[in-house]
Amino acid sequence: MEEKVNGVETVEEETTQTAQETVTEQETAEAAATTAEEEVAEPAAEEAAPAEETAEEKTEAVTAEQETPEAAPAEEAVEEAVPQEEAAEETAETTADNTQNDGEGKSYSEKQREKFEKSKEQKRALIEEARALADSNKWKETAEKQKELMERWKKSGYAAEENESLWQEFLAVRNLFFDNRKKHFEEMDEKRKEAAEKKRALIERVRSMEFSAESHQKDTEILDEIFELWKQAGFADKEINDALWEEFNQAREPFFVIRNELRKQQDEEFRLKRERKQALIDETKKILESADTGKDNTERIKELSKQWKEIGFSGKKNSEELWNEFKAAQDDFWTKKKEQMARRNEEGIEKLKGAITRRQQRIAKIKENTDDLTGRMMQPQNSEKAGQFLTWINENHEQIEAIKAEIAELNAKIDKIKASGEAK
Repeated sequence: MEEKVNGVETVEEETTQTAQETVTEQETAEAAATTAEEEVAEPAAEEAAPAEETAEEKTEAVTAEQETPEAAPAEEAVEEAVPQEEAAEETAETTADNTQNDGEGKSYSEKQREKFEKSKEQKRALIEEARALADSNKWKETAEKQKELMERWKKSGYAAEENESLWQEFLAVRNLFFDNRKKHFEEMDEKRKEAAEKKRALIERVRSMEFSAESHQKDTEILDEIFELWKQAGFADKEINDALWEEFNQAREPFFVIRNELRKQQDEEFRLKRERKQALIDETKKILESADTGKDNTERIKELSKQWKEIGFSGKKNSEELWNEFKAAQDDFWTKKKEQMARRNEEGIEKLKGAITRRQQRIAKIKENTDDLTGRMMQPQNSEKAGQFLTWINENHEQIEAIKAEIAELNAKIDKIKASGEAK
């Protein structure tokens, strides 16, 4: 009994010493965690985007801010103390319980072995879970999961002689993820620095430009190219990025002043062009209301269409409405003209057909006269006048041929009128 008591006293002394060491380690770890927090914390890479900045840049900035790692929790810095704490607690429990029996036939050693085995299984499972997270690039989400694994590790108990080796393996697997995260954000820092340098170079390039109204179109093309390079440059630290964006806008300000002035001039030109187009529309409608589609009005309608083309583009404002109104008035004129021409063609064809009919009637009368002359010439009393009768008969034949030629010309005119109507 004296040895057991002494044993208990010895364990208590060792436990006290271990606890003191643990407190010292915790203090050191907390200081390290504070330093780590200052070094690791990333500023949000959010672009302060005025009107010229794209929605795409804002989205990237917010994403960068959300992925910025928080400082490693303090318990990560204190992790080295966990095995010693577990060992101290288990040793104290073992010494205290050595004097007891569970009353169920199992010795205390058997119970402890079962407890240690269960702890080992839990710790090995936690190691595998941590290993599965090693290659994750979801930094914030995975860091929370790692924190949860650490809490579960602390509650998993003491694993006897394997406790230290399992703990070291757990730490090594966890550090795979945290090392990757650290490397990732170090690379992001480097990219931010590179982005800042690229943007400073672009600002100097803009400052070197000499803007003018005469070179405005060329200046626009160059600045569009520079702005694309600006977006491709990426993000610097937020404070630096905002300052660079302000400098970039200031460097472009002379260009925008010229552009605004040119736009005012252009707006006035477009307004005058719209007024001219409206006048063409009004005149076209006036001609249309007269219902006169004769030669003079036809030529005038053609001239109005030519003038419309000469006016050219008058800006987007009301452009489509003006064109639709003008085209509708022009189309209505040509539709009316076509209808009137169709009526005149029909009337002309009817007149020509009447002329053909009259000529056919003349031919019929001449033929009757020719037949009569032929009969009279055959009579005996007219034998001396036979030559005269033949002359008259030949003249009739000539008249018939001439009239037939006239009929052919009239038919040709009818065909031409019909073809003209079909073409239109």
